[in-house]
Formats: sequence, C-alpha cells, structure tokens
Amino acid sequence: MNPWDDVPYFKNESGFLNWLRSQTRRIWSRHPTKLEYKKNRRYKAPVGKNGKMVFVSDCEICGKQHRDCEVDHIKAGGSFHDWGSYTKWAERILWVGMDDIRELCPDCHSIVTYQQSNNCSWEEAVSRKMLVSKLKQPVTIQKKELTDAGFTDSMIRNKGAREECYVKLLRDVKNDA
Repeated sequence: MNPWDDVPYFKNESGFLNWLRSQTRRIWSRHPTKLEYKKNRRYKAPVGKNGKMVFVSDCEICGKQHRDCEVDHIKAGGSFHDWGSYTKWAERILWVGMDDIRELCPDCHSIVTYQQSNNCSWEEAVSRKMLVSKLKQPVTIQKKELTDAGFTDSMIRNKGAREECYVKLLRDVKNDA
C-alpha cells in the first residue's frame, strides 16, 4: 500500500514526494540550530536614507551587510527522487551543527546553488547567471544594450545571435576587470 493510493490529495508518487519535500523544508525553516545561528550573527545597524536601526547580518562570501541573509548548507543538500533516497536527503538537510551552515546574501546563495547543481566554478556560475538575467530582459532592452556596446543589427537579429553577443560582451568585461 502506498500513501498516495487511498488519498486523492497526493494523486501519485510524485505528488507525495513533493509534499514530503515541502514538509521537510518547513521543519528546516524552524530548525533550532538554524535559528540560533542567525540569532548569533545578527546585529543592529543603520539602514536606509533615514538610518533606522534594524537587524542585519554579513554575507559570509561577499562580506556585505544584508537584512535578508539566507542560511546555506555548506555541504549541498541536493535532492531526492524516490522514497529510498529520502532519508539520506533529510539527514543532509536536518542533521546539522553550527559548522555545517553559513549565512549568505540572496545573490551569493543563488550563485552557490547554481554552482553546486551545475558542477561549475564560481566564475562560470556568475557568468551564466548574468547571461540568463540579460536574456530575460525585453528584446528591445537587449538590442539597445548590445548596439550601445558596438554590435550591429545584423549581429543581434535573433535570440541565438543576441546570446552569442552577450557571451562575448560578458567575456570582454571579465577580461578587462
């Protein structure tokens, strides 16, 4: 007997596993180690134009001060796709101490997650994420940016061509830095 057989809520195994993943992440959101870690790292600092004192943390990668740092597992939690791999995944997510986590700003956390899931370097993850963000812009903005950077209309005629131009542009910017 499977949990999804008698309960229409789950529909199928995939639905049950999605629910299980969601509930485990809910436990993580209230995990005592995570909450204590955040509490120990936060401090009050003036933020904004009026200098209002609010709680902030410093990103452990870029070092910048943020109000919305996220707790990251240093050893990637990964994922699971069947019941047999659930317990190992849950252990990686929940069986943690203070030395197993860190606080990252949303940008750095996004890059680390991309880096881990695509098995690439930090620099490559930054470049790929930058490229994706550029290609998500409206076409009119893409064309303006690229023509302003010296690319001709014939060089940016379609999505693939614009992507090639952005790759070259981002590579040139990186090499100039």
